[in-house]
Amino acid sequence: MAITFNKPIKDWYHDETSIWTLDYPIFFAYFELVLGFFANIFDPSILVLSKEPFFTKNTLIFQRLSVIISELISLVPPIVLICKSKSDSETNSFYLSIFFTMYNASLVIVDHIHFQYNGFLMGILLLSIYLTANYPIYSAIIFTCLVFTKHFFIVLAPVWFIFLLNTCIRRSKGNFVIFIISSFKVLFSVLSVSAFAITPIIFYGQLNQFISRLFPISRSFIHFIPASNLYTLYSIADKALAKFNLNFCKIYHLDAEGHYIKSMKCIPPIKPIFCMAICILFIIPVLVRLWHSLSNIKESMKSVLIASSISLLITFQFGFHIHEKQILYAIIPLGIYTILFFENSQQLLTHFTFLSNWSNISVMVLLETYPENIIKYVIIIAYYVLELLLLNIDLKKYSIHNTLFIFGLTTIFFLEFFVQRFVFDRLQLVFIYHALSSLICTFPILYYTFYFYYFWVFDSTKNSNRQKSN
Repeated sequence: MAITFNKPIKDWYHDETSIWTLDYPIFFAYFELVLGFFANIFDPSILVLSKEPFFTKNTLIFQRLSVIISELISLVPPIVLICKSKSDSETNSFYLSIFFTMYNASLVIVDHIHFQYNGFLMGILLLSIYLTANYPIYSAIIFTCLVFTKHFFIVLAPVWFIFLLNTCIRRSKGNFVIFIISSFKVLFSVLSVSAFAITPIIFYGQLNQFISRLFPISRSFIHFIPASNLYTLYSIADKALAKFNLNFCKIYHLDAEGHYIKSMKCIPPIKPIFCMAICILFIIPVLVRLWHSLSNIKESMKSVLIASSISLLITFQFGFHIHEKQILYAIIPLGIYTILFFENSQQLLTHFTFLSNWSNISVMVLLETYPENIIKYVIIIAYYVLELLLLNIDLKKYSIHNTLFIFGLTTIFFLEFFVQRFVFDRLQLVFIYHALSSLICTFPILYYTFYFYYFWVFDSTKNSNRQKSN
């Protein structure tokens, strides 16, 4: 915010005054610029651009208000629209979908305490999903705007490509000329938004710097705080092998700060091309399933909703330099899909409940100072109990899920408040707690990810065939 308000556009992606550089696309920079004008009215000192982080009580108040207001404007309307699109929307599932999205524990932790704008971004995504039902071109425009607001969502481009291609084919009804015209309209809309976004960057000669800031492939495949995905297992295996001082162990990668978790000593670091290839490999069946499901025009929004969720879950598992918070992008649309359309399926609701709560635990590491480190447990436990009660989860039938979750949460609590404080900190092994916490969450999140993957790609196909035969 301070960079966009104090510097001209030509310096936005070059400025390194602060340790927090601008590494978001141009539309998010514009959003920060707008916030800067309001911040200047509220308290000009918020916009001081300095090397060290600048934080005051007024900064806290302004950031909290900006998060709340941006979510009310961006996130609430599309949730309501999606929920109302269901014919029998005035049901418990309608209100529960809204409630568990707005008060998602991870969203509260990441946005309202850690002060980010993920709810704002999710609102744009959900709006583009809602528009797939009747307004495909508007959906394409909004989705393109989303990509130029948060470039991570480019992973969903194949989903929108399949949806838009299928829509153009269906609407042409075999007429090639109509198909070409429909395709041109979509292409023109997407390219127009892209041109509008990229023109200032090209005009000021920032394109190379812009790309390097957004796609820093020189970074480690693992973030500073490892996400709860398969690569956490890979990095921990490397550390375990290194402890034996084997001859083949050497420093494969060590970042400038020498971060423990980023240093690959025995196993070569995973390359971006590998991450991309494995993501594509797993997403292709999702796209094939999406294509077949779009044969029912009325189901387009529902299909894009679940296909987006599964694609985001796969990207979280196999993507390059994934942040722990990015599982939130998959959980919110998946929650709406599960609660709204499968309110009577105990199995799906139970698996979603535990996936969402394991993801809540996985983002807890963002809050390590008092009193936030206490508050986060209160938030997560309250959210967990509410989901069990309001979704009528049968704990007798699914006791193993509940037992493992409570054991995992208790173990992480013990690690954070006892082992880290009295053992890891004294030995200067600050990243061990992060690694172990991620490891504990990795296995259940991986299991639930592939449960929903199998459900969408294979099992839901059988269910739809049964419904047709009946």
